[in-house]
Amino acid sequence: MITCIVKRCLWTTNSIDRLYDHLRRHHQHVTSYSCNYESCTRCYNVRASFFRHFKKHFNNELDHRNTNFDAVPQNNEYFTMKSEAQTPQPNDLQPEKDEHKDSYNNIETPATDAENSNIIDITALENQMRNLSIGFNLKWLDVNVLPRKVVFEIQHDVQQKILKPLEDVVNTMQTVGLLSMEAQTIFKKMFAMFDGTETEYKFIECLKSADLYVVPREFVISNELRPGVIHNEQGMDNDPITGILMPIKFQLRKYLESPLVFDTILDNLTPSQDGYIRSLVDGTIWQQRRAKIDCNIVIPLNFFFDDFTTKDTVSPHASRTSILGIYYYIPCLPGYILAKLANILVAGYMLSEDRKEYENEDLFSNLVHTLIDLEVNGLTISYNGTDVTVHFMLGFITGDNLGVAGILDLVESARANFYCRMCKRNREQREKDATEYEQTFRTIDGYENDLLLNDVSNTGVHKNSVFNQIPSYHVVLNVYFDLMHDLWEGVCMYGLSHCLNYFIKVKKMFSLNELNCRKNVFVFGSTNSSNIPNDIKDTNIIKSKIKMTASEIKTLITFFPLIIGMLIPEDDPVWSYFCNLLKLCHILMLREIHPKLLDTLKSLVETHHTQYQQLFNDTLKPKHHNIIHYASFILRSGTPRHQWAMRGEGKHRDAKQYSRVNNNNTNLCKSLSIKAGYKFAQNVYNSSFVTPQIDLSNSKILDYPSDITFNSFVAEKIRLLNNSVHFIDSFIKQGSTFSHGTIFYVTYCNIINIFELDCILKDKSNNLILVCSSIMCRRFDEHLQSYEVYKTQVPKLISNIGCYETHTINIHSVNDKLYFRFCNFNVTDKVIESLFVN
Repeated sequence: MITCIVKRCLWTTNSIDRLYDHLRRHHQHVTSYSCNYESCTRCYNVRASFFRHFKKHFNNELDHRNTNFDAVPQNNEYFTMKSEAQTPQPNDLQPEKDEHKDSYNNIETPATDAENSNIIDITALENQMRNLSIGFNLKWLDVNVLPRKVVFEIQHDVQQKILKPLEDVVNTMQTVGLLSMEAQTIFKKMFAMFDGTETEYKFIECLKSADLYVVPREFVISNELRPGVIHNEQGMDNDPITGILMPIKFQLRKYLESPLVFDTILDNLTPSQDGYIRSLVDGTIWQQRRAKIDCNIVIPLNFFFDDFTTKDTVSPHASRTSILGIYYYIPCLPGYILAKLANILVAGYMLSEDRKEYENEDLFSNLVHTLIDLEVNGLTISYNGTDVTVHFMLGFITGDNLGVAGILDLVESARANFYCRMCKRNREQREKDATEYEQTFRTIDGYENDLLLNDVSNTGVHKNSVFNQIPSYHVVLNVYFDLMHDLWEGVCMYGLSHCLNYFIKVKKMFSLNELNCRKNVFVFGSTNSSNIPNDIKDTNIIKSKIKMTASEIKTLITFFPLIIGMLIPEDDPVWSYFCNLLKLCHILMLREIHPKLLDTLKSLVETHHTQYQQLFNDTLKPKHHNIIHYASFILRSGTPRHQWAMRGEGKHRDAKQYSRVNNNNTNLCKSLSIKAGYKFAQNVYNSSFVTPQIDLSNSKILDYPSDITFNSFVAEKIRLLNNSVHFIDSFIKQGSTFSHGTIFYVTYCNIINIFELDCILKDKSNNLILVCSSIMCRRFDEHLQSYEVYKTQVPKLISNIGCYETHTINIHSVNDKLYFRFCNFNVTDKVIESLFVN
């Protein structure tokens, strides 16, 4: 029996480690340690030295329960090592029971059952350290501006300059008796977290074992003998032209097995029941193709092709800096999910210069074979513990007009006689057409006849597309137009250039300097602050060509009425043309469109094209002709905004940024594909593809508001709700942050209600109740194409916010009046009763 060495303390135990723990907990300020074993009177000032001495008295008496301490004893009832080489005995896991309590402190702290069950599993610890190592490397490999080599140099420095010195300290502590062997083993496992990942090769092998990575496949496009130097002699060397294809099957399997992804796809895989057209699955083309495949689950895949420049175009390696990026995504996913670049997956890379030399069949045959296999044989994934076979069908080949035409082996020149991919109107007809001619639509039979005719100038078809080998796909069914290039970088750019020339140069209603000043002082608001355009130059007006990005021209067009509209007479015909253009833009930018609205769209397009020719004495461009087909395009393929190229081109950013810090000029595509593989592994590791619709992870609980009137209203409603609630500072819904002062609108049956958020309440079940102030409409200003609104002081409580479509907006002040820039819906005083708490 061991008695506490502190006088007047009657605590006893049978374990040295319990004595150590007792002294640490209850006698922290002991200055002298006197041995009370039988007649021993040795004293020590250092606790470790005392316990080494105290242990010697029991060396010959300890039985199989000896804890085998070499230094400071550790409580084996709290820490028991488990490994393949050492299995704990039953007696080792039994807790000590003290029959006496500490009379000095009148407190006894025996080991609880929870503490006794707190066992360190070495295998679990090793897995945890390995996961930390993988997460550390993937985090930095995901950074676009950091070369892969630097990441492993950082890891090496952490290992050599931080972990290695700490390991030496631990070894020294164990040598002098400050740590037990068990504790040293634990620390060694922690310090060995980077073992097996010292080099990129070993790290890739580690990722493979964790099912996070598959090496991209480098396929041969052409294998030719070229003049070269072999063994210091001139000769013919084998110099294959290659491309990179990512492991698409592996990516799709891991993507669909990620949390919430497959559930979200299933929720959006069937056509809408309310009659609205949203994604590809609501289009007639997909429904007709889907009916021909007898499979339970068929998921569409859209592939995006586009060239982008990665480095300086005037460098000696300029010809090898242009890359064809191939991406794909599932178009039936909601828009807020597709807006995240992580949900646009990389399918492959190849040099743009190779496209000029080799046929599409040489370039894309491997991709086509993969798509055929995914459609015919499908892919087996694990879903809710069971294996599910999923089939995939190619939806559309997407991209800009030039890219899509080139990929599908159609004529690429916009000045060609039969340029349009949807109809066969010749160039002279297209320059005047204000309406669509359905009798000229391309058909599969007509396509076959064009192939037999073999005359590009009279057909617009170069050769049979390699993608026609896919059973359910045909080029004629690729009814797709890109809203970004056709509308914002096309029709809007042409129209705004003519309008500015008319207002500034012809009518001189305002100067270019005044326009720029008004633009610079206009408050665009938080939702548009990242896309404010630069000043317009006089040369842009003279040449009728404004140089802006699609996002900048979209922002300028949207708010142009509030910036300059009050300086223009109401009966001006050019302003009437511009207002018609605005209405056209708003309809095409909708994420859901009712078929009845398509007739309005056709009428707006016809009016726009007619006015454009009459007012500006200019012929219609190819992009004007594409807009004519948009009503048919929406009906057959879904809304254009859901599939536009804006996010696809945004995906180029990863490769562009990385290529600037990468020095691989020999095989840049391979470097980009490895980087893309790491980024995909990072997204799988963190399950970052689909986030909850309402995210409260960063929300903070606030104090109760101090406004007495406000409190009385809220308190009464809370009493009726019969729930205890908390106030929080913010939440995120579908990527938009809602906090105090956020202005948003709720859409229901084409009726929108605008609110300003005052505060947010959350109950125990994380259900949200928003306390808002209504913003009501006075009138619609036809000249400014905006709603004049006013704020009310009557608070309203909104629940079920996750069940309705919401958008954060900005209200703009012009001449001491508040305006909401919107065209397509009527804002009324009608309240959505189901939203409000009764």
